[in-house]
Amino acid sequence: MTMLLATTVKNQAIDNITGRTQTAAPLIYQGNSAFASLCLYGGARAPLGGGAPAAANIYRQDLFSALGLPWAAAANGIAAITSPLLLSITGFNGTIAFARARNANSGIQALDLECGLAGSGADCILTTLDSTLNPVITAMSFKIPLTDNVNIWFNDSLGNAILDNIFGSQTWVNMGNAGTIDFYSGTPPDNCGIPATGDLLAVVTLPASANNWNAAAGGSATLAAAIASANALVSGTVGYARWSKGGYVIQGTAGPAGTAFLTDSSVTVAGSPINLVGASIAI
Repeated sequence: MTMLLATTVKNQAIDNITGRTQTAAPLIYQGNSAFASLCLYGGARAPLGGGAPAAANIYRQDLFSALGLPWAAAANGIAAITSPLLLSITGFNGTIAFARARNANSGIQALDLECGLAGSGADCILTTLDSTLNPVITAMSFKIPLTDNVNIWFNDSLGNAILDNIFGSQTWVNMGNAGTIDFYSGTPPDNCGIPATGDLLAVVTLPASANNWNAAAGGSATLAAAIASANALVSGTVGYARWSKGGYVIQGTAGPAGTAFLTDSSVTVAGSPINLVGASIAI
């Protein structure tokens, strides 16, 4: 288990990306009036979104408080603490298995982290998993997957904005309002940091509206209605698309079936439009 986001967190992040809704405040940390608790548990993890895990609660600390927070702004799709955290655990005996963060005001259980020792690859690294031996959190990081390795890729700037929105600063991404979607020929590059390859076939400019995308549900959102491109620049076979605005980029497979960006044709004809008939985004 690595970091798991609650569906509520995913929906708010997606609505921020598409421009459907801007969350009034970060989901976990909401400034001086609120904070989040980090709870360490032993035993099996229960699903996010319900009540407290069935596992034993070993430790709780109001970690994301307004003062003294050892937290760095997200970079490269990762947010991490900047200094170790000494845990003053008393009255609990057990082996630490995972950590869960929740918003202290709303009670929303936002995310889970795997706990482990150095070299384990866990998101929350401790000096010991034995709660009786004065464990110290030496490293803790939250990573946003930048690709599903199949249909969709985010660039680092977008991953950073998602994390910052969850943990502290408010960034209005709003790509779905007047952003552009460029269609290219060929195979998608390995990530969004690589310059686009292939021929630029056509460009779709999204209308200046907050309603181009449906509200996110279940951790994903879909395009609300078909949108026509301007006339295709050149003729070619559609391979992938890049949706961009203000330094944020989402790359996805494109074509008439089984792709992130659905078109009404697999080819463009120079001087004729191609329609974006559907699209989906998920975290």
